[in-house]
Order: sequence, then C-alpha cells, then structure tokens
Amino acid sequence: MQVAPELSTETDTDGDGISDADEGYADSDSDGIVDYKDNIIETHLAPVGEDSALVLQSPVGTQIVIGKTAFFTAQSTVMVTKEQIINVINELNADNSLVDSDKDYIYPFGLYDFEVSGAISGDSYYLVLPLEAPFGEGQVFRKFMGPQIGWQNFIENAKNSLSSAVALDGACPEPGSRLFASGIQVGSNCVQLFIEDGGPNDLDTMANGVVTDPGGIAIYNKQGSPPSAKNSKLELDRAVITTRGDKALATVTVADEEGSYLEGVNIVASCYQCIGVEIGEFSYQGQGRYTADITSSAWLSNGWVEVVVSNEFGSVSPAPKRLVVKLKRTGGCSIVSGEPSDISLFLFLFLFTLYNYLKRRHY
Repeated sequence: MQVAPELSTETDTDGDGISDADEGYADSDSDGIVDYKDNIIETHLAPVGEDSALVLQSPVGTQIVIGKTAFFTAQSTVMVTKEQIINVINELNADNSLVDSDKDYIYPFGLYDFEVSGAISGDSYYLVLPLEAPFGEGQVFRKFMGPQIGWQNFIENAKNSLSSAVALDGACPEPGSRLFASGIQVGSNCVQLFIEDGGPNDLDTMANGVVTDPGGIAIYNKQGSPPSAKNSKLELDRAVITTRGDKALATVTVADEEGSYLEGVNIVASCYQCIGVEIGEFSYQGQGRYTADITSSAWLSNGWVEVVVSNEFGSVSPAPKRLVVKLKRTGGCSIVSGEPSDISLFLFLFLFTLYNYLKRRHY
C-alpha cells in the first residue's frame, strides 16, 4: 500500500498562500483534487493545466469534478493522456474487454477528463475548454465512449454542438457567450461543447443529471498503407455477354495487409492476348470497391484481364481473370470467363465448302 508523503509547512504547491501542511489531503470543494494542489474554490471551474489561466468552465451553479482516469492517476487537473485512459479503463473493466487504442489518432493537447452536474436530468450543458495552442487544419474533437463503443468523433445534433472563439486577454468567453461561432474554426483557441445529459456524447449514456466527458482535440495520424496482394482481388460479374452493346462488370476490391479498405488508389487495366476488348475507367463505390465496364468489338478473342493497383506506398497485381470472346451460333458474340471458343459454325462452313469443291472435281 502506497503511503502519502508528509506535507511541508514550507511549501505551497498550489500557490494560494497557504502551506501544503495546513491545507492537507482534504477535498473541501469535492472536485476530486486534494486541497494542497487546488487553488480554485468555484465549483463551476476546474484547472486544465499548470497554467492557472487555463480553466475549464461550466455555467455558474453547476459543479465540475475530475474524471475517473484523472482521479486514479492522482492528477491535479482535468487533463490526461490517451494512454492513461486506456490503462485505467482496462484495469478497472470488470468484463475484461480491452479498450481500443484509437491508433489512427493522436491527441496533441491531451484529453479533458471530467464530470459536470447540477442541471435538470436530460438537459444539455455548455462547457468551455481552453486550448494550449490554436486549433489547426485537419483537427477534430473526439470522444471516448467506453470499452463497448470505443472512440468516436463528437456527434452534433439539436442537443449537441461544437463552437469556437478566440480568447480575449488570455481568457475564453463564458459558457453560452455570443462570441462563440458555430463549428471549430482554424485559429481559435477556445472550444465550447453543448453536450446532452444521456445523449450520444455522454459516456454514462444515462439522463441522470451528470455528463461524463473524456474527450479532446485529435489529429488523424493514419500512416499510408500499400495495397496487399493477399487482400486485394479482381472479379468479373458475368460468365457470358454478347458483343456490341452488352458488357461485363469488373470489380477490384483493394485492402491493405490488415484488411482495411483503401481509397484513392490508381488502377491500370489491360487484356493480355485479347482482340477488341475495351476496359473502362474504374470508379470508386465505397468499401474498397472499384468497378469498370468491359466491352468487346471483336467476334473472337481469348486472353486475360489484368490490373495493377497502386498508391504512393506500393503496388500489387491481383490474380488475372481469363476472358474469351466467342462467336455465338446466332451470329452474336460473347465474353466468357474460362470457356473454350465455339468453332461449330466454322466447321460447318469448312465442310460445306469442301463438299462443293469435291463435287465439282468429280463432275
């Protein structure tokens, strides 16, 4: 069992003019921060960092307490890291389901881990979060919603929204101020959450008068992945089509080694040993699927459709598919995957010609 250190009468950790020994380990304002580290007495304010100017705000009359991760890691502010959230929740989780690491995102300022209460159950709270640096391009506000749901972008609707503003003289506008503009604007350093008790951004999911909110500014950090030969494939939708107007559909599904679908790849298609076969441009259909039409202007052809799939990180060639354009007995043509050519008409014409030739020689 860890023993709390003895507090000195000569130190004042929170800088409020009262020694650590005199303040002690009590929590007079019940915000989860021991008194000798806490110099804020207003219940609707909470420290964001060591800089006393960075203060989390909720409306007067409400109360902010530090969240579960901040409490179990003995933080004196509401700021925690993604790794701390993952470690604490994994340790406390009774059903042993592990928290997703949210590996595609980084949180440059950390995450705000707090609970706010005091409003009518089911109502929405205004909360103002100061940023250590202005909001930049490509950044989003993400939430942790427990082991079952995991991480998600902040969901906006009639009772949940994001807005932003620029701090004035180093301080953010108060909650609900008209200085906040809708959305998170690049260059702003104050973010306002309008968050519903029991709504899609409340971790406890219950309309109980308490909003639980681990969340923060995130940057998408997915490293580019090359397409995988194992997880990428070429398919044809039909065994037979007629020529001149009919068509087959080629589908290329592209994924990386982890099985994640890839967008924005380049696909170059050709038909080896084919005559008159044309392959259109591939268009993206979602879920890693790209499609193109195949047509033929020739009666006879026997070859292989091949594709090369590439992005800036690498390229692969999925297994090719055989195509045969064959002459139908009706005079039409068809594209077939894996069937031999039909030569019955040619054989008939050959025998008929040979018969006439021999007949003329006989007479």
